[in-house]
Amino acid sequence: MSIKFRSLLIAIFIPAVLLAQNSQVNAIDAIAGPLIENIRNSSPEIILIQTDKNRYAAGETIWLKAFLIDSVSGRFSNKEKIIFVDIVNDKDSVIQQLIVPVSALQTDAALHTNENLNSGNYFIRAYTNEMALTNKNNIGLKAIYILNKNLPVRKGSNENAEKTLQKKDSIFELEIYPEGGSLISGADCAVAFRLHDQYNAPIQADLMIKDSKNKEIAKFNTNKNGLGKCTISTSLHGRYSVFVKRQEKYDSVASLPTISPYSIQLAVTEQNQNHLTVRVMMEDSVFRADYTTYLLVLQNDSLCMASVGKGMYELNIFSSRLPSGVLNLMLFDEEKKLVSVRKLFNAENTNWVKAITDKSNYGAREKVKLDITLQDAAGKPVVAALTVTVADLRFADTASLLSFRPNILNQLNAKDADLEMMVEPYKSNTNSLTIKSNSENNIAEYFTLKGKVINKKNEPVSGEKLILMSKEKSTFVLQDTTDLNGVFEMRLPEFADSTEFDLQLSGKKDNQNLYEIQYLPIQYPKFATPLIIKEEALSLIKNSETAINTSSLDSLVWAFNQNILPPVVVTAIANKNSKNNKQNSSNTLTREMLMKGGYNEIGQAVLRSGKFHFSSGFLINGAPNGFAPTAEDEPIIVVDGVQVSIATTGDPSENSPVLAYLKTISTVQVEYVKILTASEAGMYGVRSGHGVIEIHTATSLDIPIGSGNITKVFPKGYHIPSAFPAPDYSNKDVLNNKAPDLRTTIYWNCNLITDLEGKLTDSFYTADTPATYLITITGITTTGKRIYKTLTITRN
Repeated sequence: MSIKFRSLLIAIFIPAVLLAQNSQVNAIDAIAGPLIENIRNSSPEIILIQTDKNRYAAGETIWLKAFLIDSVSGRFSNKEKIIFVDIVNDKDSVIQQLIVPVSALQTDAALHTNENLNSGNYFIRAYTNEMALTNKNNIGLKAIYILNKNLPVRKGSNENAEKTLQKKDSIFELEIYPEGGSLISGADCAVAFRLHDQYNAPIQADLMIKDSKNKEIAKFNTNKNGLGKCTISTSLHGRYSVFVKRQEKYDSVASLPTISPYSIQLAVTEQNQNHLTVRVMMEDSVFRADYTTYLLVLQNDSLCMASVGKGMYELNIFSSRLPSGVLNLMLFDEEKKLVSVRKLFNAENTNWVKAITDKSNYGAREKVKLDITLQDAAGKPVVAALTVTVADLRFADTASLLSFRPNILNQLNAKDADLEMMVEPYKSNTNSLTIKSNSENNIAEYFTLKGKVINKKNEPVSGEKLILMSKEKSTFVLQDTTDLNGVFEMRLPEFADSTEFDLQLSGKKDNQNLYEIQYLPIQYPKFATPLIIKEEALSLIKNSETAINTSSLDSLVWAFNQNILPPVVVTAIANKNSKNNKQNSSNTLTREMLMKGGYNEIGQAVLRSGKFHFSSGFLINGAPNGFAPTAEDEPIIVVDGVQVSIATTGDPSENSPVLAYLKTISTVQVEYVKILTASEAGMYGVRSGHGVIEIHTATSLDIPIGSGNITKVFPKGYHIPSAFPAPDYSNKDVLNNKAPDLRTTIYWNCNLITDLEGKLTDSFYTADTPATYLITITGITTTGKRIYKTLTITRN
């Protein structure tokens, strides 16, 4: 075919100056308006997960932030009202699950790992109900490694990881991406390739293209990411095969797509720091000198530039006039239908995120001052929501934090970055709109208490009235009557997890002991994690087990583990004649022991243990710090690994804030309680000087009706994490405490926001163990730009 180029008629940059060519402007508006509206309405949400580190001792708390964002605009999303966060093993068995509200950008959580977990790889997942049903590849997924010397790696676990790493008998799979989505005959066209095995692991190899006469027309190779590119000239009816070199022999693996006689192609022929050249070509069956095409350049859901051209042409664009980051170049034909898309990466200014500490080397328990400044390329301040985590570098795997796509591209050379763009096709459907899900209805099913009332003969009791009451935060009363099948259903207001509810049966008093409530389980989302994203997550921590077992990480993790987890095995119902139970009964209280004291008698059980005593109305261990005991001398309370913030006032009948709090917890919601004093409490560092009361809650909601007509229930509600526990070493008493501070994560704050000048000042204290700390700053700006910045300091 002959190649003909005509000059561009009009180019419009946004924001645009009013131009005379109103018809062209109106045509662009007719395309851009519905396109952007469709993108904004149909773009799915995705979740990115940031954790404080990647390697944990069994029993540690995992601190995390789930960034729920729009996949196109990159901004925080609130289409859904809740997200689920769970931790699963390699078989996708849920170990713990939380419901996190999507409000005020505070989608953070604290996952407590069970001390009885086997060593090995686990996954943290964050997802919406819609993702679990239809969009599993958009879930947030993070692989972590948990060490437990008492329970080694479970046999047969992490099979997928082993297959990925071994890659035995690999099958070569090749994906082909012609530039702009199609080839044009008789012209030089770029084609990108992605070579990988059956486990989606990239393959670096030599490739060759031959025509139908077995003549070699191109030869190239793929890089470490399995990506390669060549430029070829093909004929309209030609047939071309792609060969991959394997064991010194080229094997045919795929064929190039056939050329359509009606193809129109958009291509980038040159790109540098100053400008880029865009070319529009079409087959002879389409070409006319006055054939009109429309070029739109979008970033996320915003129009950056638009142009109108006729025939085949080239367009030079100044790179400085385009925003940095990933751009979508979209070509529409004269009927305003999308015919070609080319993704492009315009290199970013990597210095727009600045972070600096007041010095680089620190002593034990010394204060660190951190200053953060965000500015765009023009020096204007940027406002963003940030997460700052500071962890021992040996536990913080930086690779897994690079899920922020623009940061990966910035680290590549221009050639490799463009390859990444060519194999990432535009995914938005421009011809249809997606119906939004009714998230309010989705929430209702998770905040509904359902059950069945039966008698001793296991027969349903119909017409029985039930009343549900709660006085926590706000008083409310709900009621329902059982149907013919004895079933009741109550829609609860949204509430925090572990909220106490009183459920009352209103039948005849002498019949109360004949009835029992069977609670119907709530069906939370269940799904299998897609193998492709699971293997990608596992590849980022593939050396964790080796690193822990063959270096000082082993002893460091276990030293911390020993401090936080005294090796006591507890069952739900202990054998009262067991010798082991007698030995541990002084510091471990099982549910059976607590039930003997009746409801809400945890405080009395703690007193009977002999670990604490009353002094002036306060619960203390040993002697007070001052002349008279105060609330500051009382032990701390930790529920499922998270320290509880206890109000100093509340129950007027209790002088002790700790005992007042323990009264609020029913024994039926407790699996067991541990009482730690002296060196046993050392795992909590300076906070443990007066002892620790560990409360491990039960997971079952199946609570039988007791001797009265009221029972207490604790359904799953919103997870509200406590503040990250960090000692305040500005307090001299805390600073001089002799308990060792062995924390490997010394700081976590996931709800920081810069001021209007794009600045933020933060501070934290080092721990006792000499280490290099990695400070990681991640976040999202108000414009949807992702932030990733790291720096290190040392604790000598």
